[in-house]
Amino acid sequence: FDAALVARAMREQPGDVPPESGCRYLAAMDPALSRNAWSFVIATMRQVGGRWKASVVFHREWRARGGVKLDPAAVLIEIAGHCRTYGVKVVLTDQWHGESLASIAMRLELGIVVEVDKATAPEKLTRYEGTLTRLHDDGLELPRDKTVRADLLAVRRTVTKGVNSFTISMAVTPDGRHADFAPSIVLALSRIPRAVANAQFRERVIEGLREDLVDRGFGSRADEIVVK
Repeated sequence: FDAALVARAMREQPGDVPPESGCRYLAAMDPALSRNAWSFVIATMRQVGGRWKASVVFHREWRARGGVKLDPAAVLIEIAGHCRTYGVKVVLTDQWHGESLASIAMRLELGIVVEVDKATAPEKLTRYEGTLTRLHDDGLELPRDKTVRADLLAVRRTVTKGVNSFTISMAVTPDGRHADFAPSIVLALSRIPRAVANAQFRERVIEGLREDLVDRGFGSRADEIVVK
């Protein structure tokens, strides 16, 4: 990902965006227990500066300390708490221990369902390209966080077995990071296109209704009627 595009997408102020009325939130995680970080994000479609954008409104990570592995149950309990705040019922995850994590969440009755995403390599590449398109179109809002920035900039597209064949690779930093926020962000965003289409369709329908009411003589009451 391009550094300038990532910088442009970041919010002016650091921190989370509180839940907003009318937004449908999605959650995704990229689990890890030892060297890599376990990342978790919540995203939605919301208006930013008068424009609809996919927005990563919440992000957290957990890292093992002192050579002691993370306790997956403890992490999932924390994640469930964050999900309740945003009204999220399903957490997407990749296939790494996905079934085991889903079983733990069910056994602990956390109120969330861990859904294992089984995307193929070409599908994952398409998702990363979709995220890049959002950045180019100024259709993505990211948290102002240096770790998120570094993780996204560590993503590379490399040529494999021919000029037209590509794969996604992620640089590993000396502290063991493996672009850990990138997979969870891209996974969450992969489920938002339908929300984008719905939001744009809703805007077109509302505008059409408003114009029709004005033509029929409702005048200034058109906005009130449409809202109802």
